[in-house]
Amino acid sequence: MNVSSRTIILREFCFRWVTAFAAASIVAIAVTMVLLSEQVSGANEAATRRIQRDIGLNIVILPPQTELDAWWIDRMPRGSMPEEWIDRLEDQDVANRLVPMLVSRVRIGASECLLTGIAEERFKRGKSMKPVFGRTIEDGSIMLGATVASAADAREGEPLEIRGRSLVVSRILEPTGSEEDVRGWVSLRDAQAILELPGRLNEIRALECHCSEDVEDPLEVIRAQLEPIVPGARVVRMNALADARRSQRMMAERIVSGSLVPVLVLCGVIVGMLSLVNVRERRREMGVLIALGRRRSSVAVIVMGRTFLIGLAGGAGGLLITSLAGVAITEGIVGAPPPAIMTWEVMIATLLFPPVFCMLASFYPAIIAAMVDPARLMRMP
Repeated sequence: MNVSSRTIILREFCFRWVTAFAAASIVAIAVTMVLLSEQVSGANEAATRRIQRDIGLNIVILPPQTELDAWWIDRMPRGSMPEEWIDRLEDQDVANRLVPMLVSRVRIGASECLLTGIAEERFKRGKSMKPVFGRTIEDGSIMLGATVASAADAREGEPLEIRGRSLVVSRILEPTGSEEDVRGWVSLRDAQAILELPGRLNEIRALECHCSEDVEDPLEVIRAQLEPIVPGARVVRMNALADARRSQRMMAERIVSGSLVPVLVLCGVIVGMLSLVNVRERRREMGVLIALGRRRSSVAVIVMGRTFLIGLAGGAGGLLITSLAGVAITEGIVGAPPPAIMTWEVMIATLLFPPVFCMLASFYPAIIAAMVDPARLMRMP
């Protein structure tokens, strides 16, 4: 595009600024919707993880000695497994947010408690992520469910003895109406000392990673990848929890992808129509340019160059709107802050894709402009 063409494009862009502004606004709205959809999708995934944390993780890995029928009856693992298995499990892609645990029934005074030793979450492939399981227990302390605390007459800040080991009650949880009410949460080290099982686990809980919609049996995929890492381990998938999370994620993805295609198509149609109207208004101008010796390809470039500027302005506008209001809008929709998507790659793509898209949308009007017959236009009244 030579200097003369750039001058024509800029002057025409400023002269017909109303239609240019309208087209750029439509592009900006479309860009904003695309970016907001990505933010809402990410925020929805984060909110889903927090909900999943509250109702329980959906993958359970048990020792090889555990009989699953007995485990389903009393939810007590049989036997134990090496603690180093948790290190091995970082090297896989089907389960994340791994929580090493040691669980056993113990008596506290006259009541029975599900003593649960727990360590910090571990993440697949050594990723650094914000924990969602929500419980970190200090050594020497215990967190009690409401029912067992009441039965043991425990008080926050007071000592509690379990099998000759004294622990301080750090917190008494609110009633939940589930087995959590009879649990006593301690650190994994304290549980191993109380149960005399140093370096052992008997339960690992995790969150199922994304399985695509075409995977018919997620449990088969999970077991196939975990078996070589933890041979003989029993893998249980909480189907109701896992399927609910999977269905919610896939539904959100379908809604986002299904809504973006019509938006982009509509944006392209409107930009193309406005470009066509602009060409029809400027037919005499195009005819004069061709009559004065300008090549037809140069006339087409002028039309497409105008839409390039419209796309660039719209992309910058959408980027600005999302940067200023995206967080507030996403939190209003999902109730959770969005992930940080404004990377350099996203910003560059946002400034490059709309101009190219708009140029493609104006391809037909540009051909019409290039095919103008100067002689015929000069005879028109």
